[in-house]
Amino acid sequence: MHIAARIMVQSSCYSTQKWFDTMKAQIAQIQREMGIQAGVFIGSGNVAKVMGQAAKETKADLVVVGARSLAGRFGDVGYGIIRESPVPVVSI
Repeated sequence: MHIAARIMVQSSCYSTQKWFDTMKAQIAQIQREMGIQAGVFIGSGNVAKVMGQAAKETKADLVVVGARSLAGRFGDVGYGIIRESPVPVVSI
C-alpha cells in the first residue's frame, strides 16, 4: 500500500468522488502496464486514521511506512499511524 499524504485538489471542476475515481483509474492503468496486481484504497482526512481504516478494510497483516527525514525520525503523522494501526507498523 502506498500513501500519498496531503494531496490537494486545486480544481473546483472535480468533486471529491470524481477525483477519487480518476485517481483509481490512473493507478489501475499503471498497474496494468507494469503487470502489478494490487488493490487500491483511496481515502481522505487525517492520514493516521485513514491508514488505520485502510489496514482494517484491506485486512492488512502489516503496515510499512517510510521515515520522513534523512535522520530517520518520525513526525506527528508517523506516530499517529503507529497509534491508529490495528496491525504492526514497520518504519524503513
